[in-house]
Amino acid sequence: MADVLHYPNAPITEAIIDLRVQPREGLTIEALRQVGEGEREKYPTDGPIVEAVGTMEVKPGVSASASAQQRPLGFKFVSEDEKCVWQSRGNGFTFSRLAPYESWEPFSAEARRLWNVYRGAVNPKKVVRLAVRYVNRLDVPGSSVDLDEYFQTAPRISDGLPDNLSGFFMQLRITNPGSTGCRTNGHQPNDCATSSRGCRINCVRHRYL
Repeated sequence: MADVLHYPNAPITEAIIDLRVQPREGLTIEALRQVGEGEREKYPTDGPIVEAVGTMEVKPGVSASASAQQRPLGFKFVSEDEKCVWQSRGNGFTFSRLAPYESWEPFSAEARRLWNVYRGAVNPKKVVRLAVRYVNRLDVPGSSVDLDEYFQTAPRISDGLPDNLSGFFMQLRITNPGSTGCRTNGHQPNDCATSSRGCRINCVRHRYL
């Protein structure tokens, strides 16, 4: 097995493990909050997760009407140093590690530990989707940068067009048997001294587990 390359200063701003589940009948929002009670020492801060839905209706001869509704989805729990966040929702579990990212081993181990806490308390019927996502940010000097120096895959500007690229958004979907990988690259200048390149990599496995 080839050695895994480890970057001491990884550009990962957020690493995410997300599991979507089919919830059991009778699951309450209070039960989702209680999931985090045993983790207060490591994750002392909590907050609600709310979904907002807005609708607008337009009919001939009638004034347009709009409405908005909110519904609770669950709760998030934040570590004391605010580097780790996990979510207890009716439709799933999410664990996030913010910068600085260490390595896969401690990240996945904590996600597995908290998933077992969630699973034991919520008792979902089954897992319907598993996803791993990485969000990267590269700050490079200068406002004009040759992307080929930093990315093996990057947008190409046709001959005859100005090469002063001020921003871009590019998404690639790569499919393997049983899973789909999605890579999104973007660029937005920060100031005259640096430019930021964002790279988000999603690895999703659609499978009943």
